[in-house]
Formats: sequence, C-alpha cells, structure tokens
Amino acid sequence: MCITMLSLVMSITMLSSVSAKEASIEYQGVWIDYAAKEYAAGDGTKESPYLIKDASELALLAKNVNEKEEKDKYYELISDIDLSGHFWNPIGDVKRKLNVFYDGNYFYGVFEGNNHTIKNLNIIQNNPNDDNYYYGLFVWNSGTIQNLNIINANIDCDRVSYIGGIASVNEGNINQCSFDGSVSVSNDVGDIAGIVGRQVNGRTVNHCKNKAQIKATTQDCDYLGGILGFNEDGYIKDCVNEGEIIGNNQIGGIAGENDGFDGHGYIERCINLGNIKGNEIVGGITGENHRTASIINCENIGHITGNEYAGGISGAAGVLEKDKKEIRYCINIGKIECNSYGNAIVGALYAASSGVITAQWVKSGNYWYYVDVEGKMVTGDYEINGVVNHFDANGVWIN
Repeated sequence: MCITMLSLVMSITMLSSVSAKEASIEYQGVWIDYAAKEYAAGDGTKESPYLIKDASELALLAKNVNEKEEKDKYYELISDIDLSGHFWNPIGDVKRKLNVFYDGNYFYGVFEGNNHTIKNLNIIQNNPNDDNYYYGLFVWNSGTIQNLNIINANIDCDRVSYIGGIASVNEGNINQCSFDGSVSVSNDVGDIAGIVGRQVNGRTVNHCKNKAQIKATTQDCDYLGGILGFNEDGYIKDCVNEGEIIGNNQIGGIAGENDGFDGHGYIERCINLGNIKGNEIVGGITGENHRTASIINCENIGHITGNEYAGGISGAAGVLEKDKKEIRYCINIGKIECNSYGNAIVGALYAASSGVITAQWVKSGNYWYYVDVEGKMVTGDYEINGVVNHFDANGVWIN
C-alpha cells in the first residue's frame, strides 16, 4: 500500500451540497405524454424565444425535438420547474447499435436557463428491450445550453452508455450549469458523468459544477467522471466536482478519460473536491490523459483510492515524443491510496509500444521527466547515474 500526499498551505472554501431528498414522490408515466399544446409565449426566434414556465412546456420541447418539429430555435426558462409525478423522457432521440451512431433528433437550438432550477428529474431505465443508449435532460446537444441548475435528480440505468445529467453527448457548448442528486449505473456501461457523458469534435463545457454521486454498482463500468465521462478532443474549463465518483477503470473527478484523439483534449483551471474510487487508472482530475491531451492549472483536494495506477491529477498518462500534451501547473493536496503505481501527480507514465515506463527519461512535448524503477514520476532532487538532478512539483526536469 502506498500513500502519497503533497502538502500545501492554502485557504479553501468548501462548497456545501444543497441537495436534499424530499418526501417520497410517486412517479408514473412519462412527461412527454403530458406535454402542453403550446409554449407560454414567443415564436422561437432570437428576438422572441419560446418561453417555458412549467414542466408540461418543457415536455413540449422534448416532444417537438423528438418528432423533428423544431430546429435552430431559441428557448428560455422563466421560472423554476418541478418534474415530480412523471418520469423524464429526454430532449432528443438517438439510437445506437453495434457502436454505430444513427442519425437522430439532436438539439440544435439555444436553451437559456436564466439560472433557474429544475428539480426532481427522474430517469429509470431497466427494460432489456429498450435500445436507447443515451440518457439525460438532453440526449445529443449540438447547440448551446447555459445557466441551468438541476437538483434532487435521480438517474438509475442498466445496460446504458452515455449518461449525463445535462446531456448524454455534447457536440455544442454547455456553460454555467450544475447538477445535484445521484447517478447509478450497472452492467457493461461507460461514459457516465454529472454534466455530460461524452464530448466530441472540439466542443466545450465551461464553468459547470457537479455535486452528485456518480456510482457504478458492478465492476464492468468504465469512464466515469464528475463533469465528463469521456472527453474526446473537447475543452473543459473552470469546472468543479464535489461529488463522490465510484467505478471500475478510467475514473476521474473531472473526466474519466481526457483524450486528444485529433490534437485537442484540454482540461484547464478545474478543481476536484470529491473522493474518487476505482480499480485501475484513477485520478483526481482524470483517470487517463491520453494521446495529445493536456491538463493545465488544475487542482485535486479529494481522496483518491485505486488498486493500480492512481494519481492526484491523472491515474495514467501516455507519453510519446511526438505528442504535444502537457500536465503543467497542477497541484495535489489529496491523499492517494493504491497498491501499485500511485503518485501525487501521475500514477504511471506509459508508452503505447512497451507498457509502463520504468527507470528512464521520458520526453513529453517540450519537457523531460524521469520515471524511477517503480514506475513513479520523480519530483524534487533525485540522483541519476551519480548526478543529482532537479525536478519541479509536476515532475518537469529543471537542471
């Protein structure tokens, strides 16, 4: 068992959870069957957006998007909304089979929450005949969702991938949103998070916060995070996770995996306050930092627990000389517990061809690192071949 802590003196304001379970609520049917006939006002233009005042009008948005009746429209919440009484049918409808995405009914508009709150979002999926792999308030966002808070939510799914409290998949922009409640998943699933399940095509999630517990109840659930399950070439900036994240492999406070598949994949100025627990590849910011992805100016305060490959910033990170990735200006003050390959910043560095790197110099981007015989990235003063070398707190060689 290895326990690592990087101690820093700093002032921290702990943000308390506002989620509280209300009295037992009985749910029956789905909201889309109770949709209003029209919105409160507006014609869907930028100058006169559709105004949504209650749950039935929000269900009308879901109904119209799912039936391809609306595209490139503008919407605004004008009051808080209570979704109790009926289960939620997500806004958008996408089917998947054998890992192939089918054309679906995506959300292409602008949804302005005006800092209002949606409470008692309830999604339960346990039907083996249900071929919908996407769950959240929205399914596939190709527009903009902003200034929205969700509290007292419950998402409980079996055999489903791509779950996000705000959107299951983001191919647009999500700004200033928060999610509180619980997400529970089981069976062979992945890409699960409080804000977005998977982000693609260089899109962004900014200034968002997760307070919910994200929990896998079986051992074959991977890619769980507080903000994003899987960040594929996207940008995550100025986000905070306060929720506990529990899963199997690729488990992170901000993202389960940060993947620079096509030269992007950035996590910047993000903080994890929650406890993160997993089996392999577990990190305070991301479980795995892959290919050309970068993590800059991030901080972990939460307790990180993993069986193998656990780090305060990233559980594992691939290094190839051609990569442009960076893990820079990051701080960990959380405790790291692991049985193999645990470190304050990165649990283990690896090369695609030969696996975990030990006892050698590694160049990543413009920076040199040294990994000791146990596979740990060296920091501080360290003697190599009789010469004392100096490394900063992130493991970068100074001289």
